[in-house]
Amino acid sequence: MQHQRNLEYFVEISLGESPEFLDELTPAQVNHLREFMEHVLRREEEALVNMFKSLAMLMKYIPNMILCPMIPRYFSPSIAAMITQELSMKQIMGVISGLPVSYVGDISVYLDKELAADILKNLKKKMAIDVLSYCFETYPLKLLDVLALAPETLQKMVAKDFKQFDVDRHDLSPDRQNTYDRIVRL
Repeated sequence: MQHQRNLEYFVEISLGESPEFLDELTPAQVNHLREFMEHVLRREEEALVNMFKSLAMLMKYIPNMILCPMIPRYFSPSIAAMITQELSMKQIMGVISGLPVSYVGDISVYLDKELAADILKNLKKKMAIDVLSYCFETYPLKLLDVLALAPETLQKMVAKDFKQFDVDRHDLSPDRQNTYDRIVRL
């Protein structure tokens, strides 16, 4: 069970592709590698947190009509996601509603899945459908992770797409299988 969680961790941090060399490692080696990766990533993240908090604070004082064109131009989706995690939901919604759908979808890949689900839930219906469609086409496995925590109304928006989704269910983790099964039954 722990080994499976470790493998899922590597799939998640690599955005869907697990390194093939993991198959050659023992479960204990995979666990040690995960612990090492978590340590390195945590150390790197701690160094950046203050910068993201400062950027989030600055964003409060810049009007959204100025922020919306600047953000995709100067911030990669991963950086934008880290800043997003420092904002209130009200601030997030004010900015996200003015960003391109593809950029919002790209940001969602880097967000904590609970926050991504909350953002999708708070989007206007048209934009939510567009973002869900983009994520379905571009990041279907990450979308499954987010939809596991999303309300049924959001799941229904993509149920038709998932019914046509050609996936080998054996390649899905148990959590993703459960989410996939729940969505296609809607």
